[in-house]
Amino acid sequence: MPLFGDRPLTEDNWVDNAEMADRLPFPLLKTLYSLWADKKAALGHIPSWGDFSPSEISEIIPSLAVFQHDDDNGRLRIRFIGTRFVDVSGTDNTGLFVDELPHSDNIVERARSVMEGGRPRFFSGRRMTWADREHKIYCTLCVPLQNKDTQKVDHLAYVAEFS
Repeated sequence: MPLFGDRPLTEDNWVDNAEMADRLPFPLLKTLYSLWADKKAALGHIPSWGDFSPSEISEIIPSLAVFQHDDDNGRLRIRFIGTRFVDVSGTDNTGLFVDELPHSDNIVERARSVMEGGRPRFFSGRRMTWADREHKIYCTLCVPLQNKDTQKVDHLAYVAEFS
């Protein structure tokens, strides 16, 4: 039986097109992909965090987290974390570096894969080892966001579902 009821899950897949996005198991993940893909198509390149207005992303904000790459030290800082993340994890980690979270090596590794790959990636069936809620399982879609000036991926946006 799948971890999230009767919905089919696909383990750790790159999401390269709308057909793949249709296979995502949760509506909020599909919404993030659609917003990102529409911006990318309109701009002709990977969008930046600043390309999204709060009204465009209002539906996903509670389940949204944004990491920012720090050029000075190469680390990832949690720039924004939605209330759903805070409620489920029991803490607000905004402003912390990801590697300051307990057991975060896998998170950093997966984040770097999206930064280097420059395309969305779906991760499924993860335990919340980074919070005092290891009994919780989550899946997430991560999309890359680039710096307008350098054209390098410097932010990552995540939407997650928890069980």
